Amino acid sequence: LIKKKINKNTKAILVVHLFGKSADMKTILDLSKTYNLKIIEDCAQAPGAKYNGKYVGTMGDIGIFSFNQSKTISAGEGGVAITDNHEFALRMQLIRNHAEAMIDDFDISEKNIIGYNYRLTDLEATVAVEQFKKLDKFNFNKINLSNHLSKLLDSLVGLKGLGQLDNHDNVIFIYPIIINNKLLKISRETFVEACLAEGVPLANGYTKPLTDLSIFKNYIKSNNDFPNTYNLHNYSLIATKICHHANVSIKDINYIFKALKKVHDYFLNES
Repeated sequence: LIKKKINKNTKAILVVHLFGKSADMKTILDLSKTYNLKIIEDCAQAPGAKYNGKYVGTMGDIGIFSFNQSKTISAGEGGVAITDNHEFALRMQLIRNHAEAMIDDFDISEKNIIGYNYRLTDLEATVAVEQFKKLDKFNFNKINLSNHLSKLLDSLVGLKGLGQLDNHDNVIFIYPIIINNKLLKISRETFVEACLAEGVPLANGYTKPLTDLSIFKNYIKSNNDFPNTYNLHNYSLIATKICHHANVSIKDINYIFKALKKVHDYFLNES
């Protein structure tokens, strides 16, 4: 569907590796070559994830990562951008520092740019470096929790989890559950409300689709152009971060599933 959106004004594709899983990078990279587009990878939710053996953030022109308090590598705030393009690296180094070159041999081909204060503090960077050393440990713990939850969810009619994961294909940020309203014969909202009452941390959908934001309204012809997005957001996607947090154990997953199954069985028997 990306191909249909490309026009004469398109300069780049911003790829979001959502929920811990890589996007379909082969298709996107092929499109970038065909139409001479730059690729920026948003890896905030997927540090350490791989696509065909390559780490996310290393396949496009620029990869960006977040160290916000909610992310896998947390330094409280901040982030990092990576690239193997010398010109892009210099430009980003200038933009992060008021467009000032603080050393004499800084190679500036174009001086007339606007910069900001996007500098990470030394303390935040130190915390991030130490967290980064534990990235595989964090990710494999999340995958283990996810696989356990997925195995349990297989027994519930009308609820679909991630299935079994292996290696770095998905490093889990949000655990998505798809509800089949026809099988359970209740709305997603009713099911989530009942689960919340039992202490299960679920949410209806995820964040508002970008196409609903006012800044993009003039560029969207119809919401019907994004049927998958709107179906997931409005009807079928249930989101939870229970497999993401470092202090969650298999025992916790079992407790959560017990409560979730209680709600599920009640509505299934009612229908």
